[in-house]
This record gives sequence, structure tokens and C-alpha cells, in this order.
Amino acid sequence: MLASVQGLSIEKLGTVSYRLAFMLAWLMEIGAVVTFSRKDPPLSRTLVRMIGREFTLDDTAARRSLGYIGRTSRSQGLATFHQIAVS
Repeated sequence: MLASVQGLSIEKLGTVSYRLAFMLAWLMEIGAVVTFSRKDPPLSRTLVRMIGREFTLDDTAARRSLGYIGRTSRSQGLATFHQIAVS
């Protein structure tokens, strides 16, 4: 969905197993430490966890305790992302 907003196609991309991606991220993190890199590695274990597994965020406690009210709907967020991506 996000790729299509930017005019990209992911149809021909292959996949990598979660385990392999996690191991590669671990190696990249070690490489960054060993080389004293000041930059974050291109792939981290945290990133693999976030994009490699489905998760749901629940803001019920924030709504109940803090009176939180979301201001941006999913469709509005995607529209904003599209505007930023094309500019």
C-alpha cells in the first residue's frame, strides 16, 4: 500500500524468512559496534521485529486515563503521507 503511494511496485521482490532477517540484523548491529560506526546499522533487530510480525496497538488506556482523542484517521494519514512523498 505505501509503495504504491510512491509509485513503486513490490510485485517482483522476494521474501526473506523472519529468522534470516533477524540474524542479518544482529550481524549488522555487531558490525556497527566493531567498526565504531556512529550511524545506525541499515537493519536492526528492532526494525525486523516491527515489520516482520503483525501487531496491534491499543490506545484504550490513554483514552480512558488521559482523555486522548485521535486527530488523524488512517485515510487522512495515508493522504498526508502521499502528499509528502510526492513533494
